[in-house]
Amino acid sequence: MKTFCGITFDEENLDSFIANYKEIPGDLNSIYRDFFSRSDIIQMLDTDNFEDVYKQWKYSNNLLTAIFLASDVDFIHGLKNIPFGCFSQLECVQDVIIPSNIGRIGTKAFSFCGELKTVTVENGVSDIDLNAFIFCKELTKVDLPNTLKHIGDKAFANCVELQDMNIPDSVELIYNHAFWGCEKLSSIHIPAGIKGIGDYAFSKCIGLKSINIEEGLEIINQGVFNECESLESIKLPESLEQIHSVAFMDCISLKEISFPKNVHAIGSNVFMNCSSLRSVTLPDNDAAIFNRCFANCSALEKVIIPNRSIGFGSWVFDDCTNLTELIFMGNKADWAKIRKKEHFYSDSDIKTIKCRDGDIDVSE
Repeated sequence: MKTFCGITFDEENLDSFIANYKEIPGDLNSIYRDFFSRSDIIQMLDTDNFEDVYKQWKYSNNLLTAIFLASDVDFIHGLKNIPFGCFSQLECVQDVIIPSNIGRIGTKAFSFCGELKTVTVENGVSDIDLNAFIFCKELTKVDLPNTLKHIGDKAFANCVELQDMNIPDSVELIYNHAFWGCEKLSSIHIPAGIKGIGDYAFSKCIGLKSINIEEGLEIINQGVFNECESLESIKLPESLEQIHSVAFMDCISLKEISFPKNVHAIGSNVFMNCSSLRSVTLPDNDAAIFNRCFANCSALEKVIIPNRSIGFGSWVFDDCTNLTELIFMGNKADWAKIRKKEHFYSDSDIKTIKCRDGDIDVSE
């Protein structure tokens, strides 16, 4: 195995490439989709004779430094984007450096590169598109630049070995399923500049233990942290206003949750099957708590409800077998004004509402 332009692969693969591609024109300013897909080498150089560069590397073991930017050879400066599927399914790639002249990493650009281990993206790249690195199952480290704005749908989905990954402060949008199934990710920092996180963006990150969300995020969309089985706690930002359905469903290690005062909607099944959840303090505003929000939270023992005009859906505490009472911070008359759908108490074990002026028996 040798390293050429930041890529490690065997000599036979290079020989195969040279036999078919002896020259790459220096004035080329674009490459088409799937150009190098499943081929043996993924290097574009601004030179009229690629073979001379190859021989220099082969016989002197001169290690060049980047996938696109060699230490002594300029890259084709007109090329701004890596197109659709350009390097997809290349088994020879182990390390990739994306230089600053690239603005966008296109759809499926490095998808299914089964041996890819590290990716360094230099300042200049603003977009990583749909499925760009999906199913790179040996990828362990990604270094993203401070120019990055968007991380596309499934961009790093099923990168099951990914452990070391930063989300720069410049990122504004993380799209649906962007990090779905990244099983080795242990922590995530969501910077203040994030305007939106798409559905199921971090779903099935089963090793995720801690999440730091800075102020600014207003909505946690559907299933964003669904099935993050190792997540024990999370501090939600004061800017948060809505949590959509199944956002934390099946987070079986989550033990407690408190809501910022601005949260006014908690969707259906948001905390369903959070079997370690023991304590919940609902938001101190006129919030809507939708159907089965806390269903099957078998360890749930304590729920504190503020004296506000909260509205509850049906079966909110369905199958919460250890929850026998609710703590309400108002009086009995105030509890009677709380909006509750017909099946609010159905399939629950709640027997008592503890109010400031006494208890209400709801066992019948």
